[in-house]
Formats: sequence, structure tokens, C-alpha cells
Amino acid sequence: MKHKLLRLPNEIQDALKLISCFGTQVSKDIVSKLRSSSENSDDAITTFLEQAREEHILDHNDQVYKFAHDMLQQSAYDLMSPEEKGAYHFNIGLRLMSSVSTEASYDALIFTVIDQINNAKRYGVTEASMNISCAKMNLQAGKRSMEVSDFVSAWQYVVYGISFLPEAKWESSTYELTLSLHEAGALACFVNVDSTNLQIHLGEIFENAVRFEDKIKAYYILAQNLASLNRLKEAMTTVLFVLNELGEDFPEEVSPEDVQAAMMSTQRLLDGYSKEDIVGVPRLKDEKKQWAVKLMDFLTPCAFMVSPRLLPILANHMINILVKDGACKESAFGLSNYSLCLITLRHDYEAGYSYGKMAIALLESFGAMGSLQKVKCMLQNMVNYLFEPIQSTANVLLESYEGLRATGDNEFACLALSMYTDQLIMSGCLLPVVEKKCEEFALRSMRLHQLQYCRNLCCTHNRVLSLTGNAEGKNPFHLLRDNDIATEDDLLQESLSTGRSGLSQQIYFSRMFTSFWLKKYNKAAEFAAQFRNAGRISMRFIDIYCTFYEGLAVFHLARCSTDKVIKSKWMDIGEKSVDRFKVWQEHSSWNFENKLYLLQAECHRCAGENDNADAKYLAAIESARRHRLLHEEGLAMELYASFLEETGESEKSKTRLSLAIECYEKWGATAVVKLLHN
Repeated sequence: MKHKLLRLPNEIQDALKLISCFGTQVSKDIVSKLRSSSENSDDAITTFLEQAREEHILDHNDQVYKFAHDMLQQSAYDLMSPEEKGAYHFNIGLRLMSSVSTEASYDALIFTVIDQINNAKRYGVTEASMNISCAKMNLQAGKRSMEVSDFVSAWQYVVYGISFLPEAKWESSTYELTLSLHEAGALACFVNVDSTNLQIHLGEIFENAVRFEDKIKAYYILAQNLASLNRLKEAMTTVLFVLNELGEDFPEEVSPEDVQAAMMSTQRLLDGYSKEDIVGVPRLKDEKKQWAVKLMDFLTPCAFMVSPRLLPILANHMINILVKDGACKESAFGLSNYSLCLITLRHDYEAGYSYGKMAIALLESFGAMGSLQKVKCMLQNMVNYLFEPIQSTANVLLESYEGLRATGDNEFACLALSMYTDQLIMSGCLLPVVEKKCEEFALRSMRLHQLQYCRNLCCTHNRVLSLTGNAEGKNPFHLLRDNDIATEDDLLQESLSTGRSGLSQQIYFSRMFTSFWLKKYNKAAEFAAQFRNAGRISMRFIDIYCTFYEGLAVFHLARCSTDKVIKSKWMDIGEKSVDRFKVWQEHSSWNFENKLYLLQAECHRCAGENDNADAKYLAAIESARRHRLLHEEGLAMELYASFLEETGESEKSKTRLSLAIECYEKWGATAVVKLLHN
């Protein structure tokens, strides 16, 4: 092919060399700009390209010239020596640069210009007087690449940008540009999971930045990276240090009195504020305050995992800045955090739900779609499920994952996946579907280096495998083998030794859930007690379901107990479960009505109130069916069958048990079906 090109007239060769610098194709608009920027603005280039088309070297349509084959483009490019390639690229960049400032399609054109300049530098062709301009253009191209989630290209632009800087780049004339390039590089490396180059960029900033304020963004990225590596305490220590430097002091140990004082203070701050008032709060202008709120926003999920008593304190600090200094988009996380605290600590569900809606309204007023997905993620798993159908809240979590991934927020994206799989199981989704999703999402979280959520997903996956009967053939914890985790026992010991109460609770919940479905009711009650005693104060989605399954387990144990003291203990726990579901059912009959009826049926059964028990079982079955909770319909059928057998109605019992098995088979709970057949 090269020989074929060499037989062409020199003018055609030169035209082909020119467009080969763009790759396999180039837009006619770019060719037109090259013509207009040339000293000779005739149609010579177009003429020569048309002649190349006649030789079947090029194809073209209304928009582009395109080489007929990739090898033809490479052959045309290889007609040039390295020095010529550099000169061509540099000349193209210069000729197009004049169009950048006035051109409407600025975004696309700046990438074309800087790609040509960078390619020229690769071949050693530069112009010293243009170096600072080239560094700035690379920074701009890097930032624009990150806006469209192309963090790999972003980092490449940053590296080129830094290469254009002088040796004494941290001196005053290029200080801000150097800082911005290393900040952009650190962010790109964090998202790209490039730890080596991340440390290089952060090291440059920590060593050379003059003011503390210039290091804040680097500290923030460092904390994000620590959190992604499951080093949550180190991440929190880093952020609390920065907040202290910014004038936001937090207690080293949070006492119950600190929690109550923070709740009272926040209540006073928000007294009289409506949703419209919150949306109308002036925008926060103070840059240090903006960083303080942003850092506290970051701390919230870490505190949820490691130090939940800190949550009301964080909410109070964030809302104090919102009311007294102004609002930024991260202020919404203070409101959503406060909504969770109201539900957990005050059991004020309506107020909690209301402040959650305020948080969403505030973000919508900013048009902050990435932050909106984060708030929705938290609210769906901690507030909204108390009011909205579980099937819809689960779907919102999956949508949040897609939105967060698109913005490069891997941490919250993987948190959304962890929450989604938990809700998916409880919504009655078919277990084989959940099993595949757990496996896929755990692997995805591992690849994104979000180890804390990979651990959660492995626990959920293990829970599903126990019900589908596939636990012996698969070990979801093999993903964690490089972190010395081979089994769920290993993971539990790690969580207990590192103080990660959230993970240990996740494991206790999984074990309680599995034990209940496999009819090990003593174990279920034991794990439920360990779940409740793990030291957390925040209420989540799984807390509701722990209450439900624990209530059913202890009613079974109460019926089987001959010891009055022990039976009284079990009944007390069960009756408290009924009382809680009476409250929760008022807010969402869709999610909780069938559970309340089933708990009441078991309670009546323990008390020998058979007529009432019979009515509640039937109501539970109907409610579960109406609300598309297949597994809980089967559970109500199974317990009703047991009740009918106990009261001497064997034929009816067999019919109900068959219907229960049918539900479980549809659900995919093969292990449960085997138990019932036996």
C-alpha cells in the first residue's frame, strides 16, 4: 500500500499525510478550517483529496473524508519521518487554534487542537512561548473529559498539561495552574483506581501547596480513596482533621447527651421552615464553609458504618451552616441525615419523611443530578421504604446506581447496589435472579475497589445461596481471598476487630434470615439479639425485617416452651414486634400490612385465640398476594398450614402446605421446599 501511495503526485501525498494526522477519518468542517487558515485559501486541498477518492484511497460523504482501509491511513502516516509527523501535527494545531475562541462547536474543536499539539510534543516538536497556553488547554480538555465520565482521557490530558510546565512549576506565575492540574490528575486517578499515580499527584500537592486551603481538595480525594479501600477510620480521621482546621469541632467520643443536644439544636434551627423556605435560602458564598459542608457530606456514610452516634452531630453542623450562612447542594445531605435521625431517635416518621422531601427539593433547585441520586439512594433505604412500595424503592436504587456511576461516584454507586440487592430479596424477586445480580454486583464493586460494599454484597449473596440450595457449590467470599477473607466467619471476625458495626450487623441479619427460613428458630432468635446489640443507633431497611422475622421466630419458640419464664420472655419480644408493626403499617399498608397480620395471627395462636388467629392468617395471605410479596404469601400459607394441622384440620393443612410449596418453588427457594417435603 505504501508503494501505491508513493506513485501518486506529491501534492496528493501531502494532502493524504495531512488528513492521516487525524486518524482514519476527518470531518469536512475541519478540512474547511485548515483551508481558511492557510495562506493559500484556494480549493487545492479539496481537489487533491477528490483525486485520492478517484484512486479508491478515500471514501467520503457529506460530513467526512475517510480512508478506504485502516492500513491506507497508517501507510499515509508512515510516509512521514518522526520529525515530519511532529511538524505536521504542530502546524495543524496552530492553524486550527485561531478558530477556537469564536467557534460555536468549541468543545469538539478544543479537543482536536490539543490532540494535535500533544501529538507534536510526542515527536519532540513544541514552541516554548506557547507552553503555558498548551498546559491550560490540556487542563480544560481534562476537565471536560471528566464531565462526560471519560477519566482515562482526562488523566492523559493532565499528564500532557504538566509536561508543558516549566521546571520551577510551583513558583508564583504557574502556581495555580500547577495546583489545578495535580488536583485534576488526582481525581482522575482515584476514579480510574490508579493508586500509584494518585499518590504522586497528592504528594506533589501536600509537599508544595503554600496555603492549607490549597490542600483541602487533595485531602478530600485522599479520604475518598481510603474509604474505597475499606479504611474507614483513617478516612474519618483525615476529614475530621480538615474540619477542625476549618473551625468545625467535633467531640472525640460522642455521648448520648451530645446526641440529644444536637437533635434539640437542629429542631430549633429548622423551626418554622417550610419546603419553600428551604429552597429559598440564599446560596452559600463562603468557600471554606462550602468545603466544610462537602466534607461533612462525605463523612455521613462513613459514620453510618463506623460511628453512627456522629450522625446527629453532623446533621446539626450542616444545618447550622445552611440556616446561618446559606445553602449549597451538599446541604441537602444534612436534611436527609436529620430525617433519618428523626425516624431513628424520635420515631417521628412523618417529620422524617417531610425533611427527606425537603432535601430532594433543595437539590432540584440546584439542578444537581449527581447529588440528587446520592440523596435518593440514602432515602430509599432508610426513609422512603416506610411509606412507598418496596418494589418501587428498589427500582429507584438501581436507577441511582446508573446515575452515580455516570458521574464517577463509585462509592455511592456501589452502596446503591448493596441496598438494591437487600430490597430485592425482601420484595419477593425470584431468588435465581437475585443470585445472579449479587454475584455480578459484588464483582463490579471489587473491580471498582469498593471493598466495603463488596463485603456487604458477598454476605447478601451467601444468604441467597442458602435458600436456593447452592451454598455448597459456591463460595461468594472467594472474591475477598486477597484480603485474607475466605468465609463469612473470617469476615465477621474482621468486622468485630475493626469496629465495623454496620458489617457485623449485616452478617448477623443474614444469619438470622437464613436460620429462620431453614426452621432453626433458636438460632434465628440468637442472631436477632446479636443484631440488636451490635451498638448502632440508626434505623435502616433491614431493622424492620429483623423485627419481623425475630417476632415470628420467638412466637414459635413460645409455643414450644414449657417453661413459663422463658415463654414469657419470648412473648414479650413478639408482642413488641406486633406493636412496632402497628405503627409502621399506618405509614405503608403495602409493605407492612401482611406482616402485621401474620404476627398477630401467631400471637393469637400462642394465646389460644384460634378464631382470631384463623382470620389473621387469611388476611395475611390475601394482603401478601395483593401486594405482590410472593415469598411472604408462601410464608403465611406455611404457618397457616401448621396452625390447621395443630387444630386438627389435616386436609385443609395439606392444601395450604401445597400452596406454600408452590409459592416457594416460584420464588426459587429450593432449600426451603426440600425441608417442607421432608
